[in-house]
Amino acid sequence: MSDNNGNTVTLKGMPMDEIFGVMSQTRTKGGYIPVIQAFEDSDEAMINVKDNFPLIADKNATTIYQGLTNAINKLGLDETVKVKKLGEVVYLAHTERLEILKAAMLDSDDNVDS
Repeated sequence: MSDNNGNTVTLKGMPMDEIFGVMSQTRTKGGYIPVIQAFEDSDEAMINVKDNFPLIADKNATTIYQGLTNAINKLGLDETVKVKKLGEVVYLAHTERLEILKAAMLDSDDNVDS
C-alpha cells in the first residue's frame, strides 16, 4: 500500500489484548446472537460466558445479561436457553441438557443405593 507520495506504508497491527479491550467497549447490534447460537450448537449444559467469549469478557455483567436475554428472546429460545447472573459472573444454561444431566445423576444415585 502506498501513500499519496508513492511511499510504501506499513500498517502496524494491535496485540490481541488491546483488540479485545477495544471490542469489549464497542456496541454491536445483534452482537450477542452469535454467542447464543454457538452455545445452542454446542453440547454444553451450562457455560461461564466470559470464559468462553473473550470479546465480551470485559463488559459489565449486567450489560452481558441484558444483551444475552434480548438475543435469546429474539431467537425464540426463551424456553430452552436461560441466562443466570451471580455477581459479576454470567452463565448460559440449556434447560433440556440440564434435565438430562439431572436425570442421569438421579439414576446414578439410585444405582449406588442398590
